Amino acid sequence: MLTVAAYMLAEGNVMGHLDDFCERSLVAARIDDRRASELFASLLPEERAAFFPSWASAQAGNDYVAYDVTSFSSYSEGIADLEWGYNRDGEKLPQINLAMYLGVNSRLPVFYRTYPGSIVDKKHLPAMMAGNAELGVAGVTFVMDCGFASTGNLQYMHGEGFPYLIGLETFRKAARNAIAELRSELCSARTWIGEAGCHGAARKGMFYGVRSQINVFHDADRAARAEADMHRRLDADEERLSQMPDITKAEAKRYSKRGFVVSRADDGSFTFERDWAAIDAAAENLGHFCILTSVLDAEPAEVLAAYRKKDEVEKAFDEVKNHLDMHRLRTHRQETTDGKVFCAFVALIARMRIENALGDWMRENRMAMERVMREFAKVRCVQGAGGKRLLNPLTKKQREIVGLMGFAEGDVRAFVERGGDQPV
Repeated sequence: MLTVAAYMLAEGNVMGHLDDFCERSLVAARIDDRRASELFASLLPEERAAFFPSWASAQAGNDYVAYDVTSFSSYSEGIADLEWGYNRDGEKLPQINLAMYLGVNSRLPVFYRTYPGSIVDKKHLPAMMAGNAELGVAGVTFVMDCGFASTGNLQYMHGEGFPYLIGLETFRKAARNAIAELRSELCSARTWIGEAGCHGAARKGMFYGVRSQINVFHDADRAARAEADMHRRLDADEERLSQMPDITKAEAKRYSKRGFVVSRADDGSFTFERDWAAIDAAAENLGHFCILTSVLDAEPAEVLAAYRKKDEVEKAFDEVKNHLDMHRLRTHRQETTDGKVFCAFVALIARMRIENALGDWMRENRMAMERVMREFAKVRCVQGAGGKRLLNPLTKKQREIVGLMGFAEGDVRAFVERGGDQPV
């Protein structure tokens, strides 16, 4: 399993070149793509489930856990969970969904669960969190984006005692009311959050049937960019309308929602003008954003800092889909799919562990992760007398990388001399 995870980390998702990778790499086992498929199918649900509580307990230092969902597409017809649903990659393919916890402090994945692609993200949240006690995930605040905000979810988390920070779209009634109430306060220097470059204020109340706190923020730079974008879009729409000889009912309805009053005759001819009242109403809340939290009396600056860290889980999804090449499953049965996703999760842990250890060093040396992986691949050994493998001396850069990972050249040498059968 570690060999497959290492391969996915270095080469990606296509198992066809696994045997070549094993020939040239210092790995724990030598297998090919056929054996990999057998491995995936052999990783039983109860074995995978047994891994997560012990792994989650190793992430006990997290104050916040980010939660989000992504999806993997496939052409296969033999995967039970593969169903049509909202495809985040815009592909016209069925998918499976993957929900994940990621520790904000550890910056490591904690737990995942797959489920059928037709199930809406917000509907799956209670099923995901039902296993928190068994996992040992407690004493943390869950950080989520606005897609999970619903009365059912917020009341469920409140009832289960799961604290949360969750984004709230500004068109929601609760958000609109809070913005209107706090608008003047957000102009005061007292509400300035220097490290974030915006103003922030909060109000408590009953929201979605739960006593909680809305934190409202206003970013003037963000507002200016949004207003410029809005006027560019209005100008482009007006140019298109001026060149249209006629308009359908559907088009008239669409443009009426984009800041225009469109008067259409039965023959399709029309006149239009800008709906300045609607445009002003839309512009009024530009640059504002809201975060709802069950943590009463939390400072807006603290809430915003924690919420912005949820980007780590989005980065993790980017890693697993693009760098581990899991945007396509390339499996044909549910059993092999489940095992392969588990190996990809292990590979993701390794990749993010490397990034955590080497991040500052990579930035100082202007080195991307792919170059780091190439440096690992350059490590060479020779066959000595009696078949014993001997490590060639590491380069200065390789020693730096190994050292930042918490090991020494001697650890690599011992691994090589053991034949790679006991991974460091």
